[in-house]
Order: sequence, then C-alpha cells, then structure tokens
Amino acid sequence: MNCFISGHRELQPEVIHDIIRFTGEQILRVTERGVRNFYAGGAVGFDMIASLLILKVKRDYYRHIKLHIILPCPSYGHRQWSSDSEREHYINIIDGADSVQTTSPNFYNGVFLARNRQLVDCGSDIGIVYAEPGHTTGGTYSTIKYAQSIGAEIINICDVIKGINHV
Repeated sequence: MNCFISGHRELQPEVIHDIIRFTGEQILRVTERGVRNFYAGGAVGFDMIASLLILKVKRDYYRHIKLHIILPCPSYGHRQWSSDSEREHYINIIDGADSVQTTSPNFYNGVFLARNRQLVDCGSDIGIVYAEPGHTTGGTYSTIKYAQSIGAEIINICDVIKGINHV
C-alpha cells in the first residue's frame, strides 16, 4: 500500500504540537495497516513535518518503509526556505529519502498541480493531509478532491485533532 502527504505550507503555531502528535500517530497506524511507501512533495509546512516524522518512524520502528520525495522541478527546494532551520530540515529530508524525483525539468505554470497529481497517482491508497476548514481553493484542496475522485482514503489531521476521522 502507498500513502501520499499533502497539506498547507503555513500552519497556525498554536496547533503545531497537535499536528506533530497526531500525524506521527497516523503514520504509525497506516504503516501497521500495510503502507510501505510514502510520497511527499518536499514543501515547507505540513510536508516537512510529515516527512521528518516518516523518517523517524523508519529509523525507530519500521525500517522497511520508504519515503519518496517528488519535487515540482529541480530548482524548487532552493527557493522556499524562510529560515536556516527550514533549510536544514529540507536537506535532512532529501538526504534521508529513499528516492527524490522531479515532475518536470523546468518550472512552468501548473507544475505544482502536476506534482500534486503525481503524488496522488503514486500514493493512491491513502492520503494523510492537513486541510483546515474553509479552504476550498489551492493545492491541498485540489489534491484532496483529485484523490477522492480516484477512491483514495483521506485522513485529515485537522479533523483528527478535532475528533473527526475523515474529510
């Protein structure tokens, strides 16, 4: 089984602790259900948190799981950091990933949509996402809608935090 990761880049500071806790729990649960491959987009925010947690679960519990990073284009990672710690986390994720690939050799309008579809197509069994209520546009929203249209199970960490299981 495969799982994709998608979520907002900007997260509310007051929920970061809960996001980390519940995302870690869900990564363990889906691994116990048979997920072996995780696909993440390498973005700051939720992607970064989930990727670091997947690497921790791999190191501490389930060495057989794999993290695959799918970047929109080769120059993507170098433009998104707002701090040295984000840059360091990104490097640790890239170094720890089992594979790193790009959707396109060059940036173009629509490359993020193409990358998000590629994430879902690779991890089409389950998606662990962080989507706040009221967001009905943007990359995370369109990724979830696409995943639902092909029958992927969606686990929204925002809903898990609130005690609801699915989007």
